[in-house]
Amino acid sequence: MWAVDQGAARRAIYQDVEADSGALAVVPHLFLPGGCSATFEALLNKLIMMDTAGCQVAAKFRRGDRAFINRMIDSRAGRYFFRGESGLLDVPYAAIRNLTA
Repeated sequence: MWAVDQGAARRAIYQDVEADSGALAVVPHLFLPGGCSATFEALLNKLIMMDTAGCQVAAKFRRGDRAFINRMIDSRAGRYFFRGESGLLDVPYAAIRNLTA
């Protein structure tokens, strides 16, 4: 797993939105499929091209207070987490790379 910082990792894994500082960082190339750029649109298009089984886009909201947690692209190659509810140029704040892909 890669994340901007520990708070971003806590947001992605534990839904701890308050721990996230909102900081940005460059996603390591190791976590980007086929050298694509790190935007929501580029990742989604690349993952759809690469994976014949497709990929899933979802948004998570916390139960109880219904706080927005993240938007996520999930595929066999990995999972990418975005802070914004929409936006094609959003960049991931965390990523999990599947080693079997």
